[in-house]
Amino acid sequence: MTRWALSTVWHESRVSEPSELLGLPGRIGFGGIELSSVDARCVEALVALGRDGLPPVVSLHAPCPVPYPGGARADYLASAEEAQRVAAVDHTRRTIDAAEALGAGAVVVHLGTIDLPVPQSAILGAMEDGDPGWSGMLEEGLRDRRGLSARHLDRCMRSLEALAEHAAGSGVRIAPETRYEYNDIPDLEEFRTVLDAFGPRGVGYWHDVGHAHAQSVLGLAPPGAYLECFRDHLVGFHVHDAVGARDHYPPGEGEIGLAELRSYIEPHHICVVEVAARHTSDRVAASLGYLEGLGL
Repeated sequence: MTRWALSTVWHESRVSEPSELLGLPGRIGFGGIELSSVDARCVEALVALGRDGLPPVVSLHAPCPVPYPGGARADYLASAEEAQRVAAVDHTRRTIDAAEALGAGAVVVHLGTIDLPVPQSAILGAMEDGDPGWSGMLEEGLRDRRGLSARHLDRCMRSLEALAEHAAGSGVRIAPETRYEYNDIPDLEEFRTVLDAFGPRGVGYWHDVGHAHAQSVLGLAPPGAYLECFRDHLVGFHVHDAVGARDHYPPGEGEIGLAELRSYIEPHHICVVEVAARHTSDRVAASLGYLEGLGL
């Protein structure tokens, strides 16, 4: 069976029964799933279901179960509002507990975001329209980010302290992932701080291929920088393709040189295809064949 798992981001809206969260990926060739954006009722049903004949749950994307209305994900682990940050820590603790109950090896986390007046969507829109002012918009945003990042990183570290303590002895690794937007925590240098402090305590790095590509398109990090810097901390991968900075396309349908992952993926890494719900099952199944054709 293939090593590749599929994130429920793609198919959670396509199925009505919890068992189908596991069954559908298996029928189109995937060997496991990552649970993302599902509710507590579904998680409880999957724990009770057992694994007979179904692909395993290999990872969970926090917060899971999702505590927010409508299944939206809110990245509050670095929030300046203490009550909000503490609640996010509690939601992530529950994700770690669910991962342990399901036999999953990792919890993928977003460590937080900084509220800034210039949204990345506006910057990308200007770039795609050929407006040379996009670079000035980004630089303005980065100046604002520099003035606020230290306090948010401090809060992020407090959150990780609590989460690392909670995960100790569970067999579940906490894996912060590469972020997409310039105002997200952590950036490349902040990741060094996080992993220097918590790497020895089992916190690892989750490489999101599309997010790293978007950062290189925007000039936020050189191509390949995250993998080179943090390869010794790698826990797993979110793999999808991108056109410019627009990502979550099925692998093989964009411009990312995915064959380069051969130098980094090891047998113990968790490998997850994470594509948007809009893509058809034929295209998602074809992406699995594409990855295996690359020797991944």
